[in-house]
Amino acid sequence: MNQQERIEQLKAEVRGLGGGGDQSLGIDDLPPDLAEEFLRRVIAFETAPMITDFAPLTSAGVDL
Repeated sequence: MNQQERIEQLKAEVRGLGGGGDQSLGIDDLPPDLAEEFLRRVIAFETAPMITDFAPLTSAGVDL
């Protein structure tokens, strides 16, 4: 799979995470390497577990 195909696949995944609309991702003018990395980071952010600041503090033994 070439880079452009990977980018298109990542775009489709991001669109699916955002509800599937045909929104512009605003990356058309980016160099391909940057566009691919940006899309990977968006996917990582959108699929990461949700935590609050409270959770890591209490896990570290801080009484709140």
